[in-house]
Amino acid sequence: MAIVLPQGRLNNASDKAIRDFVSERARILAVVGLHGNTFKPHTGTKTSIVFLQKWNGDKRLGPLCPRVEDYPIFFAVSQNGGKDNSGEYVYLTDDKGRRIFDLHGHPMVDHDLFNLRDYLTNQYNQRLNSVRTAKEREAIEVAYNERLPFVPDQPGVADAFREWGRKQGFAFCKEGE
Repeated sequence: MAIVLPQGRLNNASDKAIRDFVSERARILAVVGLHGNTFKPHTGTKTSIVFLQKWNGDKRLGPLCPRVEDYPIFFAVSQNGGKDNSGEYVYLTDDKGRRIFDLHGHPMVDHDLFNLRDYLTNQYNQRLNSVRTAKEREAIEVAYNERLPFVPDQPGVADAFREWGRKQGFAFCKEGE
């Protein structure tokens, strides 16, 4: 389960009962602090996403997560939420200031939640797998190569969590999934 909470719920002494309630029922896998602009213009409240897995030691009830008292938790903070202070999206641009669009025609938001270059490359590979003609293939290759220099190759929060989860041995973080 993942839930977005005001950061105060995780920090305020008066909210200890909430934290105790959650930790009695689930393992806290990760806490990701979101950028302060993430939910603007609707609210500037600082928030975090909390990822949980219900405690379960009974094989008949599904994937196992036996209760333990001490375990590692992944913590990260998004430094680039993809919005400016007024809540407007910030898009990737080329060297002339024009928006960069992904291979499906959507403007690419500049953020650090996942690797944007990997995202574009995955689209490229998917599109190449569905082409029928050399002309289609060439058009996809040209579009990809035009965009690639302007798309950062930086691991994002999700990439770091996936790598951490692999090291922890979590089944949902296995290579290739």
